[in-house]
Amino acid sequence: MALPAGVTTATLTFGSPASGFAGEGVSTSITVVPSVSLTHIATGAPLLAFSITAEASEGMPGQVTLPHTDQDGFQDANGNAFKNWAYTVTGTHKSGKLRPIQFDKVIQLPAGNTTVDLDLIPKGDVLTFPVTAPVARVTDVAGLTGSVSADALSIALGGTGGGGAGATNAGVAAFITEAGETKTALDTNYGRVTFTEDAARAGLFYMSNGTSVDGPLALASPTYKTAALGAGSSRLRIVNFGDSTNDGFGTPGGPDSFTKTWPQLVTALLRENVVVAAGGRGWVPSSHPLDAGNYVYDDVSVLSGGTSADAIGGQVGVPGALWLQPGNGTTYDTVRWNLAAGVTAVDVVTTGYPDGTLIITSANSPADPNPVIDADGFRTLTRITNPGSWVQLEGGAGIASLGLIEYVGDDTAGVTHWNLSQGAMAAHEYAYWLNTPGEFSTAGLVEILDPHVALVNLGANDYESGRTATELADAITTLHTKIVERAPSVDVVFIIRPLADGVGETWAAYSETIVTTAATLGAHVLDLRGFAGSGYFIADGVHFTEAGNAAYADSVLDYLKVAA
Repeated sequence: MALPAGVTTATLTFGSPASGFAGEGVSTSITVVPSVSLTHIATGAPLLAFSITAEASEGMPGQVTLPHTDQDGFQDANGNAFKNWAYTVTGTHKSGKLRPIQFDKVIQLPAGNTTVDLDLIPKGDVLTFPVTAPVARVTDVAGLTGSVSADALSIALGGTGGGGAGATNAGVAAFITEAGETKTALDTNYGRVTFTEDAARAGLFYMSNGTSVDGPLALASPTYKTAALGAGSSRLRIVNFGDSTNDGFGTPGGPDSFTKTWPQLVTALLRENVVVAAGGRGWVPSSHPLDAGNYVYDDVSVLSGGTSADAIGGQVGVPGALWLQPGNGTTYDTVRWNLAAGVTAVDVVTTGYPDGTLIITSANSPADPNPVIDADGFRTLTRITNPGSWVQLEGGAGIASLGLIEYVGDDTAGVTHWNLSQGAMAAHEYAYWLNTPGEFSTAGLVEILDPHVALVNLGANDYESGRTATELADAITTLHTKIVERAPSVDVVFIIRPLADGVGETWAAYSETIVTTAATLGAHVLDLRGFAGSGYFIADGVHFTEAGNAAYADSVLDYLKVAA
């Protein structure tokens, strides 16, 4: 079916012609995913964000025709005029039996471009200018090479040095003035040139009269962008559902701290991006999501009063949850969390029944006697302000410790992230947790947290356990439905991780179900099937090292980041 009349397009070419260093023949395949589903206003025709695939055979170029991303005439699902969307492109280069090389780029195709060569677009942020040739390589700055300090650059450009970036800006202005532009003309014609540190990449500066660009989610969702930009006065809330990709699983070689799992790291990066305080750890489970021997880190909680954990995460839909029963054999009956320096408040998250008792103590302050309880009456948040260096939960019969939410000045504003992930979990199991009624459901916790964004990183265990694509689609649909029921304003983002092919259908083909199902639901997709890098995986080739967690967090940040 053709695009609606009046829609302007560009041809994206690729793989023309690729070869290895020894002249090996190379074929290239790409998948293009638009950042948002839209409706063409003039014709009423929907343009859904399905993935688009194309291939380039050995020695032959490939191409795909796509609408210009900055054209008028479209609206989003809420009826708002919409333009400046983006395309996420993932691809694979293959040559015989050699290991494939994967890549990913986020691009825009502005009007005025008729043909754009994907191979010439550098990996990185969304590009908002026509790209028809490689960007020239920078070999020096003002005659300086190697590592250039701000003071050295300032002096080279006519400044005095000693003033950091401010002196550098003055030097740039002086340099351009000497070249024939007055300072007034510089400000009027170009905007004042500044050196700005990228909030998402400490130590990286760029010359700009503005800020970095929006990521795909901010481009697709004005609601999310508003919440992110408002994090200085209210909380941006993000919840994560995932498997061992998210929970730091892996020994030896996994992260040595719960704070080094990628969901925790992306929270820290996002705080820098929206310029808010560092904040607390957010969600901290009562125990490891699975047996502690599966993890290198040991900084979630301190258990006492027994020698084994009565784990009930699978029963109550909260990873790391514990049943606390004093005198019940050798099981733990007390959980203590050692808190971060400067902690301002915590929420102790529990579930309880009429015959249960609960004792919460802390180093400094008593618990608030008026806890927050979800509509079903099964999930309870008890606030302690100024708790000091630790909080302890002691349970009686019928009390489950679900976890803790830690704040360091971010209890009313900032970015808070709840990582409700557990290794070995499949999408259909989380769907069951969310769909189960009453005291065994995850849904009540989603209601209390009321997230702006839900990151769902599942599907790998469905694939490896042999569940069909139809079963995966059903699970994803249930997940989305139940999350939105409890948090109506949430943006649900399905993340697709890289995975080696099993027997039968490839992971690329199977996981495409996530893309197509998300499009029908109005959800978003972050396709990281091309994620790869040296040292990113432990020996099993599946679970992330600390470096892998950090790189994955960078990729997620690129999707979530927001320009001021």
